[in-house]
Amino acid sequence: MVIARALVQEPRLLLLDEPVNHLDLRNQIAVLRSIRALTRERSLITLVVLHDLNLALRFADRFLLLGPRAAVTAGCMDVLASEAVGAAYGIKVIRGEVGGQAVMVPVVSAAS
Repeated sequence: MVIARALVQEPRLLLLDEPVNHLDLRNQIAVLRSIRALTRERSLITLVVLHDLNLALRFADRFLLLGPRAAVTAGCMDVLASEAVGAAYGIKVIRGEVGGQAVMVPVVSAAS
């Protein structure tokens, strides 16, 4: 509803803070697909804050990875390397691929 109200105003820039928070996986994907399609159709600049790296990897064109005190890296998908994400979050992560889609997996011991 809030996104629809924003779009009626025909913005050039759309700022979204966790637009899929509290949605189930199916609806997260549906909403982000719609946002991506609208961004392209209307030639918008869309900035989306996401804490789910796997959704970001699936839908974003460019990234700004923030650490606790500063930006860690910015750029295209390649900047989301395991080392950069690990530095930002203070944990070990592995970037891999599943079904042709890039994914980030945290490496945590069972005792953690």
